[in-house]
Amino acid sequence: MYEVSLNKMNLTSKKTPIFESNVRLKVIVAPLNWGLGHATRCMPIINALLKKNITVVIASDGRALALLKKEYPALQHIELPAYDIHYSGHTIGLLPTMLWQIPKILRVIQQEQRAIQQIVKNEKINAIISDNRYGCYVNGIPSIFVSHQLFLKMPPFLQFLEGMVAKTQMRFIRPFSQCWIPDFPSISQSLSGDLAHAEALSNDKFRFVGALSRMRKEPIVEQNKRLCDFLKEKYDIVAVLSGPEPQRTLFEEMLRKQVLQTDLKVLIVKGITEQQVFHQLTSNLQTVNFLTAKDLNQVLLTADVVIARSGYSTIMDLATLGKNAILIPTPGQTEQIYLADYFQSKGIFFTTSQSKFELQKAWRESKDYSGFDRKLECSQLLEEAIEELLKRCDAKLS
Repeated sequence: MYEVSLNKMNLTSKKTPIFESNVRLKVIVAPLNWGLGHATRCMPIINALLKKNITVVIASDGRALALLKKEYPALQHIELPAYDIHYSGHTIGLLPTMLWQIPKILRVIQQEQRAIQQIVKNEKINAIISDNRYGCYVNGIPSIFVSHQLFLKMPPFLQFLEGMVAKTQMRFIRPFSQCWIPDFPSISQSLSGDLAHAEALSNDKFRFVGALSRMRKEPIVEQNKRLCDFLKEKYDIVAVLSGPEPQRTLFEEMLRKQVLQTDLKVLIVKGITEQQVFHQLTSNLQTVNFLTAKDLNQVLLTADVVIARSGYSTIMDLATLGKNAILIPTPGQTEQIYLADYFQSKGIFFTTSQSKFELQKAWRESKDYSGFDRKLECSQLLEEAIEELLKRCDAKLS
């Protein structure tokens, strides 16, 4: 039997005075630890809540929790049960590996549900915003599920199962009060394509909240002094690595070898949150383990081209910054393969598989693509969604 203990969950309570004064509402934000994308796209939500003087509690595990601790050291952090999903180093083994872990994932969802029930009770939580953590809801308080992937893509030989998988996804979302979709309601503006627009969705249950990006297109004046030398550089390529192991490391090793065979000036942001370490490996290759949102924003603005996985959070960041990119889907991840092909077909990004990646060729061919040359409409979709959530919370308190 899994026994939840706040001590076991490594709960810390650090708050600045601004979060303690005149605060009535307390909201948990709980991103999935699957790469860093779920955590980074929760940052605009956290920032919007803090601006309204709402107390925010961050709940996650692993690198996602580590990243958000660095970004928000003054907030309260709770470690949730880890899904601890393992990946095969070979594409052909990815699907069997994931299927084999389904029973474990379902057990963790149950553990997560028990954990969140106790946290809500002990911490007097008024609402939950869960980014793809299926167990993070509590009946009786507003519980929001955040996802852009409502109609999941299957490998070609299993596409006949997509309808059934979509129905299963909807059953998992059903216990939540509402589902926020980080995209735009119009298909002409959509960043997720069929992942959120394959079928019409109920307006009551599903709400589009616009692109959720921690990036800003304008330069950020505040700079990390340790990064000054990096920020002065003008890079041909900034490569932002992310996603699960072992594929993250495999691609990093491939990329480093190929950079050394060119004269391109490259910075690799490794996506490792354990310790921030800078290295000048050669005259044209620098690496850094991780960057805060502000520092990464500044560095990406210096790049002619970005190399990245085609994860959805990365797509939203690139769209916000208006950057050109070379997209390398994580092997076997059908969502990323779909998104990469989707934007290549629109002439926006060049893409190639990891196994066929050739840096020099990708660099040349990326010049034939536009990148995001259209300005995203800065809508009030997220603001309106949060206002509605807070009204629901107030109604529960009255």
